Amino acid sequence: MEYADRYIDVQTGQLWSKDPSRAWAPDSVRVRYLSAGQGPAVILLHGLGASLAVWSENIGPLSEVGAVYAVDLPGHGKSDKPFGLLYDSMAGGHFLVSLMDALGLSRAVLVGNSAGGLVASWCAVNYSDRVSGLVLVDTAGLDRNMPWFLRLSTLPGFGELLHSPPMLSGRSMVKSIFHQTRPEYVRLLDDLMDVRHKPDVKRAMLESIRSGINIRGLKRELVALTALCGLSRPVMFIWGREDRILLASHAQRALNGRSLGPIHVIPNAGHWPMLEQPDEFNRLAASFIQGIED
Repeated sequence: MEYADRYIDVQTGQLWSKDPSRAWAPDSVRVRYLSAGQGPAVILLHGLGASLAVWSENIGPLSEVGAVYAVDLPGHGKSDKPFGLLYDSMAGGHFLVSLMDALGLSRAVLVGNSAGGLVASWCAVNYSDRVSGLVLVDTAGLDRNMPWFLRLSTLPGFGELLHSPPMLSGRSMVKSIFHQTRPEYVRLLDDLMDVRHKPDVKRAMLESIRSGINIRGLKRELVALTALCGLSRPVMFIWGREDRILLASHAQRALNGRSLGPIHVIPNAGHWPMLEQPDEFNRLAASFIQGIED
């Protein structure tokens, strides 16, 4: 399947069919996205330090039930990384609405992994009329729990060291993110790490981490669980059983006794179950999207 590969200015709605000049323009944030399919809008949101590449196994199958948009969030991938931009998850929720406006979308199902799930959560909380439903995949924000690597990254100087080669490489990260250590996973992470070591990306990455995390974990005001419980929109959780970054057991404890939505734990999958077990992930997500009455 061929995807539309475009860039859009979220302020003006101007479109490019190829990478525009990366020179920064005042009041402009240009983001890259892939799109495919027709029907209800579905926006796929990656986590910290990743890109839309993590949805490579999902765009095509999910485009059979909706119009799918996989986005490089600001500060990531091939999207703009401007100085002075707020990179926290609350600001990310506001950005999503601006992006939807630029794309002409009245509402969408938001599918977010890790930090992308937290962005999706706060978007739904603050703009419930723009969100049809939430699929939260190994999401951050159910409690303050965060891996120590990210907590230590908030320390001045030490964070810069942690995010420099050879401390951070695809080979060093693969066992943290994936249950299986396949060569294609190492290649994907090597590509992502090559981008993350560029000065502007490293700066944006550390700004993203420090905007929402401190040495104690996720900043208290960004924990979204209580706010999510007040949503009238359908929510589904998907988790990799072998996730070493945000443990499935932590999620199950946080959600215990709350009628927020089902949690599906996928075996033989780590932090990115949509890549390791795409058939099961796509089945669950497609069924959820088709079941939404908008």
